[in-house]
Amino acid sequence: MLIDWFWSSLVLSIFVLWLVWHWTQQRLHHQMATLTAARERLLKPRTPADCPACRQERATSVERPPTRVPVTPWRARKSQRGAPKRIATQGFACPNRTCAYYRITDAHIHALVGDGAHGQRERIQTLRCQACGTTFSTRRDTPLYRLKTTSQRVAEVLTALALGSRSQPPCGCLGIDTPPSLPG
Repeated sequence: MLIDWFWSSLVLSIFVLWLVWHWTQQRLHHQMATLTAARERLLKPRTPADCPACRQERATSVERPPTRVPVTPWRARKSQRGAPKRIATQGFACPNRTCAYYRITDAHIHALVGDGAHGQRERIQTLRCQACGTTFSTRRDTPLYRLKTTSQRVAEVLTALALGSRSQPPCGCLGIDTPPSLPG
């Protein structure tokens, strides 16, 4: 009987100690939650659209398109020594957005020079911007970019499709025996 009383009092005391510990933990957690709620964290805006002051300033100001800083022609910046340009670069522009000569197609201003050629079936010119060092193909931003078919073959197919009807394309001029099925 004495042993039963001893074990039951031990279990009861452990349970009371656990209740006291649990109550103190709950109380501490509640105090931390109220402190955190009282002191709300200020968020830093990531974009001007997130900042109320920036939004108000932008709403009151008159929108003007950004003016482009006048660019010094590359001829004036580079040395007079060296080989002259041999490749016509008129109409091409540097594709690098961070370059000062980005989207300038005038050959007298931009810094583009020929940088070799590539292609197994036909010669495709490669250009390089001397200001930023970006190299790119003259076919960039065209339907022929990264196309393995020769440009002459593409022109033949487009001409045949333009001259023929959609339901029966002229296969004879393309060297095809049976007409391909066209989506329709």
